[in-house]
Amino acid sequence: MMSSITYNLGLQHWLGSCFAKRLFEDYSISDERLYRLWIAEGFVKAEEHKTLEEVAKAYLNELMIWDEKKSRGKGRHLIISTSTENVETTGVRSILLFDIEDKLTESFMVTLSMKFRFLEVLDYQNALIDALPKELGNLCCLKYLSLRYTNVRVLPKSIGNLCNLQSLDIRDTLIDKLLIEINKLKNLRHLLAYRYNSSAANSMDFVHGVLMQEGFGQLEELQTLTLVEAHQSAVGLMKELEKLRKLRWLGITKLTREFGRALCAYIAKMDHLERLFVNSIDENEVLDLQYIPSNSLHFLRDLLLVGRLEKLPEWIQNLQNLQGLCLCLSRLSDIELSKCLQGLPNLVSLELLDQAYEGEQLQFEEGGFRKLKRLTLNRLYRLQLVKIDKGALPVLELLDITDCLLLNEMPSIHHLGSIKHVFVNGEPLH
Repeated sequence: MMSSITYNLGLQHWLGSCFAKRLFEDYSISDERLYRLWIAEGFVKAEEHKTLEEVAKAYLNELMIWDEKKSRGKGRHLIISTSTENVETTGVRSILLFDIEDKLTESFMVTLSMKFRFLEVLDYQNALIDALPKELGNLCCLKYLSLRYTNVRVLPKSIGNLCNLQSLDIRDTLIDKLLIEINKLKNLRHLLAYRYNSSAANSMDFVHGVLMQEGFGQLEELQTLTLVEAHQSAVGLMKELEKLRKLRWLGITKLTREFGRALCAYIAKMDHLERLFVNSIDENEVLDLQYIPSNSLHFLRDLLLVGRLEKLPEWIQNLQNLQGLCLCLSRLSDIELSKCLQGLPNLVSLELLDQAYEGEQLQFEEGGFRKLKRLTLNRLYRLQLVKIDKGALPVLELLDITDCLLLNEMPSIHHLGSIKHVFVNGEPLH
C-alpha cells in the first residue's frame, strides 16, 4: 500500500523529486492534483510574485520539455509494500493507495495514524472506507488529505487538529455538510467538495455541493472553494465569502435570483479568480448575473453557468483570457449567440448543453472563434440549422452534436482543415 521511489535522473534535485512522484506506471493523475501533492511534500520552492501552484506548473512544464529530450525510465524503480510491518516509519512522508480491492479496516487506519505521525500526504482515493478514525487528528504534519471516491459520510471532529493541512479533497464522497472544526484549518488552500449524481446527468440535480458552517471566512488562504451551497442565509454567506480574497476557483450551487446581485458585487472584487462555476437552485430560477462590471475578471479562464438566463451577461463578451465556456439549461433564444461569443480571443472550448440555446439557427461567421478547438452542441431541442461559414472556426479539432432532434442535416465541415473528430449522437463520423 505504501510506495517509495528512488531515482537517478541527472536533474536538479527539486525537479528530480517531482519527476519521481510523477511516473507511476499505468496510473493517470491530473496536473492540479500533482501540483497539490508536490506542494504538500515540500518540492515547490516559493518565488516572488508567484503562488506555489504557479511555480509547480512551471516545474511541470520544464519536466515535460526534459521528458522529450531524455528516455523515460532511466534508473527508476518502484517499491511496493502491502503492510505497515517492518517499515521504517520516521522517514515516511507520503502514503498513496492504488487499486486496493479489500475494505480497509478501522484498526489499519488507526495504526497508520499512530505509527506515521510525520505524514504530509495521505491519499485514500478510491479506497473502500466509509469512516475515518478520530486518531486522524494525530497527523499534525499532514498537508494533503484525499478521500475522493470513498463512502465517507462525516469527517471526524479531530480534523480540526490538522493545523498544517493545505489540501482537502472530499469530491464524490457522501459528505454533504462540513463540521465547524474545518474553520480551524487556517493553512487550507484547496477545498474540493462536490459530488456528481450520474442518475440525473441532464438535470439541475447533476451535482451537489456542501454546506459550510458560519465562520469559514477564517480560511483566508483558500484558493479553491468548490462547491459551496448558497441555499442558506445569503447575507451570512456573502459575509464569509468577502473575507476570501485569494480565491482562484469558486463554485457555488443552489443559487437563488435574490442572491445573484450580491454575488456579482463580490465577484467584481475578486482580482485573481480564474474559474467560476455557478448553478441555480432549480431549472426555473433565473441566474441574475448581469451586474458584474465589464472591466472585471481579467484572469478568468473557465466559466460554467448552469441555470436559466434572461439574457447573456454582457461582461462575458469582454473576458479576454477566457478559454473554456459552458452554458447549460440557459434557455437563451432572442440573441445571435454565436455572434455574441465569436470575438472572445482565447476561447478554446465552447459547450452548449441541455437547452442552453433555444433558437432555431446557429451561424458561425467568417473570422469568428479564431482559437476554438472544441465545440459541443448537446440536447438543443429547437435547433434546426448549424451553418459554418468558410473562414470560421479555423482551428476546430472536435465537433460533437448530440440529441439536437430538429436538426435537419449536419453542417458542412469540408473546409475545416484542422478537424480531427466529429461525433453525432455519440458515434464517430468518418
